[in-house]
Amino acid sequence: MVALMLLLAGRLGADENRGIKIVEVRKIWDAAPHNAFTDLERFKGGWYCAFREGRGHAGGGDYGKIRVIASSDGRAWKSVALLQNQGVDLRDAKLSVTQGGELLLNSCEYRVDDDSADIRNNTSVTYRSTNGTDWSAATQIADKGYWLWQTAKYTPAAKLPNGGDSSYAGLLWHNGLLWISYYSSHSGKTSIYLAKAKIAGLK
Repeated sequence: MVALMLLLAGRLGADENRGIKIVEVRKIWDAAPHNAFTDLERFKGGWYCAFREGRGHAGGGDYGKIRVIASSDGRAWKSVALLQNQGVDLRDAKLSVTQGGELLLNSCEYRVDDDSADIRNNTSVTYRSTNGTDWSAATQIADKGYWLWQTAKYTPAAKLPNGGDSSYAGLLWHNGLLWISYYSSHSGKTSIYLAKAKIAGLK
């Protein structure tokens, strides 16, 4: 068990952080050799989790794909999409819902076979879907070499089963609970987990 950095978006003070109670943790996916870099979203009454599947964390010839899984209740999950682009490593999926009611997935095409220490050989792209299953082709959204990255202030707030290659929490507040997707290799291989937490003072 190690401290997982939870994004609380300034809603909790230091004293309130101690009021977090983890109520459930379950593994929801481990089909690929390496399952990592998660995000979580609620769309049209269902749950969607997106993450990278690959042979390992990164490396030449390891062309990661973005898997999207869905659930009506957060317990039973099924694959609804697999996004891939030949010759690139798709990674770091981030989900959101647009004002027009589409599910938006941000990702990065990382050219792992043509990389160097001083050049970021990647392209930030987006995919869109009206139903969570059928997705558009990739659309470039930034200059080549610019990696659109997630930021905000993180504070150690709670402990989850966690070890080894692990991180990238997706967070969503729903019906009085903080839902958390993340990946960890504490069970022997990198797998996707879903946790739920109660936070004192928030409903």
